[in-house]
Amino acid sequence: MQLAFYKGKSIISKLIRWKTRGVYSHVAVVFSKYDVLEAWQGTNSVRWIKSLSAGHTSGTPVDIFDLDAEVDIKAALAFAQAQIGKKYGYRTILKFLTGTSDDSQNDWICSEIALAIVRAGDVNLLARVDAYKVSPVALSWSPLLKFNKQVVTE
Repeated sequence: MQLAFYKGKSIISKLIRWKTRGVYSHVAVVFSKYDVLEAWQGTNSVRWIKSLSAGHTSGTPVDIFDLDAEVDIKAALAFAQAQIGKKYGYRTILKFLTGTSDDSQNDWICSEIALAIVRAGDVNLLARVDAYKVSPVALSWSPLLKFNKQVVTE
């Protein structure tokens, strides 16, 4: 399992990067080359995609990180599959911006679901941090993530 961190180019991506003071605006979970899960505002849902490029702006840099820990892939995948089709967390975005609590698992934002999936696989990327407080850039700071390579969306 890997995490893919996007350096988005859209206005929304630029606003996310500005708010979080980082280079990443989106994160997806890569189970295999053709199985990627993400919470995506463009489709208003949690979705499987068959490529890191699907629905993303062509030419977007994506940094791929490996998990430097033993992941229970079966448990992580089962949790991820149970989230497919759930709504994108617009309410969670507002709560993220205001710093208020949100422990709902009925809707998701990208960094929140990525952290939850990895935690379901019995790896705690960020100890003592609630998932709703984590941005893509904050998630990338985990000492359990090791940079692998950069790709560019088609």
